Amino acid sequence: GNPDREPQLWPVTQGWAETAATLRFDDSSARAALYARVDIPHMIEELHWLMRVLPIPAAEESAPIAAAQKFAFASVFCHNDVLSGNVMVDEVTGQCQLIDFEYGSYNFRAFDIANHFCEYSGFDGDWGKWHPTNAQMLRFLRAYVRQSPEGAAVLEGLADEAAREMFMQELLKWTALFCLASHLWWGFWCIIQARYSPIDFDFLDYGRIRFVGYFYHKGLYA
Repeated sequence: GNPDREPQLWPVTQGWAETAATLRFDDSSARAALYARVDIPHMIEELHWLMRVLPIPAAEESAPIAAAQKFAFASVFCHNDVLSGNVMVDEVTGQCQLIDFEYGSYNFRAFDIANHFCEYSGFDGDWGKWHPTNAQMLRFLRAYVRQSPEGAAVLEGLADEAAREMFMQELLKWTALFCLASHLWWGFWCIIQARYSPIDFDFLDYGRIRFVGYFYHKGLYA
């Protein structure tokens, strides 16, 4: 395939993880203690585990399952940072526009959607309270697939309603698993920002919150 269209999830996350592992926080004993507690070497082990769990699936005989896997793992241009502040909605027309493509790249389609779901929780990290339920994620995915020309064509090509439902459930399964990848992506990024960013924000603690989210969702989805 075209190297410019390769999904960036794993190379970028690995790069950030390697950088995060080399940092020192000698300016503050409290920050140094929090950095140690986050345990970057353990989170890198988790990254390696997730990379084994989330490979592009092998060929699947069931048409709906195969179609859902192909749809989820398709490398498409992704925003990679669809939090509420990057979504503009025209209150008159209802039209929606994404802004701030600073982190945009080719990536797995299901990663971009999963990352958006993780952003429902904002910065307080109350994953149990704010993260969408399976039913809410499924409702979003149904709307997304219907609006996607590729997705609509796939649904049209499936044999019957049972096959379409099987497609949606399989898509939900993989999208939920990609939530773990979102936590690692931003968790490692936060650790680097905590060391170098001039912005007045507690990146180290938010990195910790994302790693807590990783284990929370690992318990639910993996």
